[in-house]
Amino acid sequence: MKRIFPWLLAGLITLVGLGHTVFALQNIDFALANLIEIIGFLLNVALIAILGALIVYRQTGNRIGWMMMAVALVTALPFLYDPAFIMVIFPAAPTTLTLRVWLLLWLQGWYWLLQMVLIFQIVLRFPAGDLLSRRWNWLNTVTLGIVIVAALWAVFPDQIGPINGAWNVENPAGLILGGVYDGIALIWVIGLLTLAGGSLASLLMRYRRGNEVTRQQVKWLLFAGGIQVFLVIFGLAYFSTYNASPVWLNILVQIGFMTLPLAIANAILRYRLYDIDIIIRRTLSYSILTAVLGLVYFGGVVLLQNLSRGLFGADDSPLITVISTLAIAALFNPLRGRIQTFIDRRFFRSKYDAEKALSEFAAVSRDEVDMGRLSGSLLAVVEDTMQPDQTSLWLRESTDQE
Repeated sequence: MKRIFPWLLAGLITLVGLGHTVFALQNIDFALANLIEIIGFLLNVALIAILGALIVYRQTGNRIGWMMMAVALVTALPFLYDPAFIMVIFPAAPTTLTLRVWLLLWLQGWYWLLQMVLIFQIVLRFPAGDLLSRRWNWLNTVTLGIVIVAALWAVFPDQIGPINGAWNVENPAGLILGGVYDGIALIWVIGLLTLAGGSLASLLMRYRRGNEVTRQQVKWLLFAGGIQVFLVIFGLAYFSTYNASPVWLNILVQIGFMTLPLAIANAILRYRLYDIDIIIRRTLSYSILTAVLGLVYFGGVVLLQNLSRGLFGADDSPLITVISTLAIAALFNPLRGRIQTFIDRRFFRSKYDAEKALSEFAAVSRDEVDMGRLSGSLLAVVEDTMQPDQTSLWLRESTDQE
């Protein structure tokens, strides 16, 4: 029964997600983008649940499998965190705030947080499912505190309604005014940032301390994380530029969200399958480069517009866009080189050291004429880059006939 239970639980979670899909299909316009979003939602729920069950089945003691199924269950109940669900039932504020509606609004105020803390807990425990040591237990306390504070925080506001702010009604349990209410929210926001930072620090420490197997597993997670960061930045940039979200972008985002559970499952179950160092290096470097250039571009546009408005009284000028674009073009190659060097130093140290040794040998061999010194430099480069047990160099003597 213990071997069957994970699969039964994964099937139940998928059925819950299917129930939401049926409800959504009955209450939305049959536009292609909406249909793709719903299908992508169901595929993500099923994928995370099944991969979590597979990890539990193959590695019973690894808690990440159970956490993945918990993420799938939270995702499969969007009526508890998605304001679009409430807007279908209550397009306007209800005349009577029943206990059922109040509970639904209360859950929507904090339930979405469970998905985030579970993902951070997976990163914190990846790949073995346990903490690095007992000294990291304080992050479990932070996680519990975030959920408790957020759940209590959602009980006492003077106004309650969907999290998109479409409408609000008087909260019969409201004791806290809006300004104080927003101040209390900083408590769990700071806790969430602390959990995110601690999870990332734990992952980097596992990479530095781990063997080759652990490093390959961590690289898979970094690869998927880099893809998702790139897609989020690209999607936000596209939407802010064109004020639209086309079908192809929705498809791309849905596919991108599937990479995280696939990377986790592959790293834990089949980490020896591929060598993805090159892909990871490129993904990390171009994701960071895209974020930096995006900040420079939009920051430059905002700054130049404010200057233009203050000096000349003009709001929008084509010259501002031209200057910002030229600045991006000028910064692209220098930034890419610096970011790639930084990533190689932190995550691909052996490759960075090898490239550094080869470049130093190229500089020496260009000007060196003494064969003994050149041979010694060549052996030193081989030892630094390949790290063999022993090295020797054989040089064939030239003959007069040659």
